[in-house]
Amino acid sequence: KQNISKGGKFIVSASEKNWIEKYSTLSLTGIYNGSDYFFPSELAMNITIGGVKFSISDTLFGGTFSLASLNKNRIYTAKIETNQPVNFTLSFMLGYSRMITYEIKGIVTYRIKENPAINGTVLYYEDLGYYLQTIDTSLVDVDEYTVRFTSVKTHYLSTIKDFDLIVLNRQTLLNGSTDYFRVFDKIYALEAVNFTFSYIDSQANQPITNLQQQSFVWEKYDKDGQVINTENGNLITEGDFYVLDLNTETLTLGEYLIILNLDKDNYDYKVGLIYLTISERPTLLN
Repeated sequence: KQNISKGGKFIVSASEKNWIEKYSTLSLTGIYNGSDYFFPSELAMNITIGGVKFSISDTLFGGTFSLASLNKNRIYTAKIETNQPVNFTLSFMLGYSRMITYEIKGIVTYRIKENPAINGTVLYYEDLGYYLQTIDTSLVDVDEYTVRFTSVKTHYLSTIKDFDLIVLNRQTLLNGSTDYFRVFDKIYALEAVNFTFSYIDSQANQPITNLQQQSFVWEKYDKDGQVINTENGNLITEGDFYVLDLNTETLTLGEYLIILNLDKDNYDYKVGLIYLTISERPTLLN
């Protein structure tokens, strides 16, 4: 609308289905007092909208003000002020963009960058409308990996997408305990006592076998808590269980601490503590 008089009104609006509004601005050009052209900053030019005053930024050919913070569904009262009378051209500019996408089917492949031997072609499921790939993490050790997917189609640029894959140790149970296992036990001298342990994959609820470590160490203490003897060895495998045989029938009286360790690659290791007291055997006298 041209030749808007002081106090005049004008309405601006634009809409287009499926288009995304990128910017909306008021542009002021040809700011002229009859003899000279000015920038907004030279005139202390400002605009008041809805009772809030805003400054107008200088541009190469005049000034501009962004309407992005305003509600497009509301009608505002606005006032432009300068420190002297001037004429200018007021324009409303609205930018829209529209992205048109459609599905194409190409060849999608994958590989683990740190272990290129693990690779393959990703299957496309027509009924689902997308590609789906399962990564067999049992083929890799605990670590951080990058899975790279590459999409290729004739006459199209190939695309690459990387995903982070973090493989964690599998959680385990030692005699049903998620934390370290601890037990206090008392026996009499000359008694043969063994301790049996289960080392379980808590997610699959399956026993863990073929361990890298199934060891123990015991220490004997004097009355002052000082170590006076120590010995180490390995647990005995019996089926799905691990047996600690200390030959307790040969141990002398006193306090013992037994520490056992069970570990296998890609599983949480477990530590067990046994506090064992061997006491004198009771007797009877007629």
